[in-house]
Amino acid sequence: MELSALNIVDYIVIAVLIGSGILATLRGFMRELLGVIGWFLAVILARLTQPLMEDWLEDYILEEALVEIIAWMTPFVLVVLGWFVFANLAAPGLKKMAMGALDRPLGFIFGLFRGLVIVALVYMGILVITESEESFPEAVLTSASIAPVRVVATAMTGFAPDDVQDTVEDAIPDQDLDDIKDGFKDAAEEQAEDAIENAEDLLPDEQVIPLPESN
Repeated sequence: MELSALNIVDYIVIAVLIGSGILATLRGFMRELLGVIGWFLAVILARLTQPLMEDWLEDYILEEALVEIIAWMTPFVLVVLGWFVFANLAAPGLKKMAMGALDRPLGFIFGLFRGLVIVALVYMGILVITESEESFPEAVLTSASIAPVRVVATAMTGFAPDDVQDTVEDAIPDQDLDDIKDGFKDAAEEQAEDAIENAEDLLPDEQVIPLPESN
């Protein structure tokens, strides 16, 4: 892509990616990986414990939307804080044992991906507030960054509270959302076909059972 096709929003996104990459390089891949694992565990546990928290909070808070937010955020924050302490204690030893000289280069690559996730989270947050892309500045909608950010945001909604997931999916233009979902479907089918081909290559011919073709 030519640089002339980029606008101010694209340059801001690039700056976030590079900044995240540099920070991850300084901290190292293992420490960053442990951090993301902690965030992932926090999201999963928040989703699992949210119904129990809601049942308890409903006795004290009448606003349903507020109950859902607090029920999700409370276990999320507690797990993140606990994991942060664990990661800081475990990372130095794990880095020496597993990564060595690759720790910082891999950290930069990891940081780039994390930067994209951060941008997607900001995009999701604005969508939840505005409930539509129509209020976005023209520079955002015409940027080269909007397409990959939509893809990452759509993938991340599966881990968000139901209200957030519905709001984000409703706010993305229908055609763009359909294109994203079709892209996920095509990628999954391609991965499945590759896995089947690899399995067939490893098995003797007489053990390969042809799969029925899908209509």
